[in-house]
Amino acid sequence: MSLDAPPRAHSGATAGADASDGRVLTASPRRMLRRRRGLLVLATAVVLVAIALVIIHGSATASADPLDVTNPGPSGARAVAQVLGQQGVDVIPADSLSAARAQVTAPSDTTVLVYDPKGYMTGEQRRALLGLGTDVVVVEPQLLDLDQYAPQLGLAGARSGSYPADCPVTAVQKAGTVSGTGLGYRVLPDAAAPSASPSAEIITPCLHSSGVAGLVQIADHGRTITILGLGSILQNDTIAQDGDAALALNLLGGHHRLIWYLSTFADLQQGPAPSLAELTPAWLTPLLTLFALVGVAAMVWRGRRFGPIVVENLPVVVRSSETMEGRARLYSRANARLRALDALRIGTIIRLARLTGLPRTAAVDEVIDAVATLLGRDRGEIASLLLDTLPSNDSALVQFSDQLLTLEADVAAAIAA
Repeated sequence: MSLDAPPRAHSGATAGADASDGRVLTASPRRMLRRRRGLLVLATAVVLVAIALVIIHGSATASADPLDVTNPGPSGARAVAQVLGQQGVDVIPADSLSAARAQVTAPSDTTVLVYDPKGYMTGEQRRALLGLGTDVVVVEPQLLDLDQYAPQLGLAGARSGSYPADCPVTAVQKAGTVSGTGLGYRVLPDAAAPSASPSAEIITPCLHSSGVAGLVQIADHGRTITILGLGSILQNDTIAQDGDAALALNLLGGHHRLIWYLSTFADLQQGPAPSLAELTPAWLTPLLTLFALVGVAAMVWRGRRFGPIVVENLPVVVRSSETMEGRARLYSRANARLRALDALRIGTIIRLARLTGLPRTAAVDEVIDAVATLLGRDRGEIASLLLDTLPSNDSALVQFSDQLLTLEADVAAAIAA
């Protein structure tokens, strides 16, 4: 009687027990990873995409512009904006005058900060800005900006240093000492003169040395305009110095709403695009017309035809006399007597060498010697005719050609005799 072997476990089972031999078959970690390879790749891709979206979203929302409330860098103003928000101030960023105007609901409870370092705004826009809030803080205005914001002030150049509280402005008194860099301003002599009118504007220079102020506050009919020259006190990297934070928070936190307005390209005047006629200078049209007329005249001049086109069947047989006459006309037109003379002499020497029985490699001197011996003439006379004589005009060239023909005829007659 034979015993049957116990059945094998199926290769695809992940776990189980064989009743015949008690073996437990469990998938190894490598086999499990191999089976779930697709899921692992998909999960890794999802994680990478999520990380990329976080990075892109963070870079898209954070700005790198100076004094931007979303800029966490050293030159940004995110720190002071967050602290103001914790104190109950609604900080609203704006990148254009229209955006800032849309955010103003109650001008009496609104502070407006404006920073326009590149001068995008026009004078009309600056004047309109002054009506958006009762407190307007202008950061580092340039010389042209002062005409609308504070015509009583003049620009005095760059400033840097540490300045103690030296004026009755509440924000400056609470700050104590302020350290910063930026621009300085002088109160013009006419504006500094005291006025007896109780409703006249009050100009208060602060943080100044040698007559140059880093902050000037102008109070006029219930509205306060603060010219902040030391703009660095708002930056993230310097807000913790001395009393910079106290000055910024008290200067900007007086109302429940703060419009943080950084001027951009959106403030540029956008009108209808100029037409091509408006961009074209006045002298361009007549110049182009003149060029066109010159071009037409050049085409007529160079493109004219001397009679109808003559159709000839190829190949065309051209008589040697026509070639000779055509080349002669070219020499005559170019006044090339020496080139014509060389052509006559070369042809004559070749024929004289053939008549005297000399090889093609014979030198000119050998041809001259052979011709002089055959004709019994002086060798110098033959050499002068074949090498040295130069005609001075066309008539002399014709006479020289006749002499060459006569010499060739004499040699032929001497050989035939």
